[in-house]
Amino acid sequence: MFLAGGCCFLLLGRLERQRIPPSVKLLTGAGVVTAVELAAGLLFNRSHQIWDYRSLPMNFQGQICAPYSLLWIPVSGGAMAIHRVITGKMQGEEDSAG
Repeated sequence: MFLAGGCCFLLLGRLERQRIPPSVKLLTGAGVVTAVELAAGLLFNRSHQIWDYRSLPMNFQGQICAPYSLLWIPVSGGAMAIHRVITGKMQGEEDSAG
């Protein structure tokens, strides 16, 4: 799951740099996280030992569900903000070093 989280963080960072409305970024970010969660689930969570959404409403094969997809909206916004701060600090360090 560490790999899936890192993948999501990098994808959300790329999304954050796009010139699209913030609401579209948030919804797209939630879609990105849900897609990565589904891919990771289908690969690594076949026996539902890591997570199991089968008891939650509107789930797909117990790997993803609507309630968590909605939760990823603010989470992706937070991740994009953190990515922006980290990138800004790294660019600031590069500017002062050069």
